[in-house]
Amino acid sequence: MNINSVRHRLLRLFIGIMVITGLFLLAAYSSPPPDFAGEVVRHNILMEIDASPLFYSEVENFTELEHGLKMQINNYNK
Repeated sequence: MNINSVRHRLLRLFIGIMVITGLFLLAAYSSPPPDFAGEVVRHNILMEIDASPLFYSEVENFTELEHGLKMQINNYNK
């Protein structure tokens, strides 16, 4: 490998990192999208809801549901 190909690869890597960083910043600081998805985001901001993906996956009484599922699996396997 010569020095020019190493420089070219490093330049492409740097440009790629800058593009990805720019996309993240654009997504983080832009206004919410239109239509339904934006409506949900605007509602969460208005109500000061800090919603992460885990927020939407939480289930009340999960341990009881999990226990019931294990019992059903055990009954099915008998």
